[in-house]
Amino acid sequence: IGVIITDIHDRKEAESALRESRERLQQAAQLARLGHWIWNAVTDRCQYCSEEHARIHDMSVAEYMMHASSREGPSALVHPEDRAAYRAARQALREGGGFDLEYRVLTRQGEVRHVREIARPIHDDTGRVVRERGTTQDITERKLQDEHLRQTQKMEAIGQLAGGVAHDFNNLLQVILGYTGLMIGEQGLSDFQLGN
Repeated sequence: IGVIITDIHDRKEAESALRESRERLQQAAQLARLGHWIWNAVTDRCQYCSEEHARIHDMSVAEYMMHASSREGPSALVHPEDRAAYRAARQALREGGGFDLEYRVLTRQGEVRHVREIARPIHDDTGRVVRERGTTQDITERKLQDEHLRQTQKMEAIGQLAGGVAHDFNNLLQVILGYTGLMIGEQGLSDFQLGN
């Protein structure tokens, strides 16, 4: 009887390192709110989407895959005001170009989320687009902070304008009071009273 012993220690360590690496990558994607997807351009179906990509759309991966592969596809998830730009970008992708687009999506609860999507085509040996690969990042928080900053800057500008107007008005009042004092002094009126 022959016995074969195989040392699998290195393989187990490699598997463990790969698992840890995947977990770190998944955590980084969650922290960055960055999802990714692959679209099969030949079958016109979603081939893959990450958990984070589905979460951005407030869906599970299975729900997103089913919804994205429907007749309307991903454009049904896009805010109506942004659909034309989104469809134009997807068409450019189909024709071999990439895109980098910010737009809004609507969740099932009607929540509006701002996203930035970057996509590139994958060509076969003949140059035909066979897949499309992209990333989608939820930038809603950044957009809200930008809007808050704009509002703060507007209020600051209004405050500066009001302060400037008050300063100019004060200067004008000082001139009027100065001339009034001169007129009173010239006429010898010591107890000048309005209405007398």
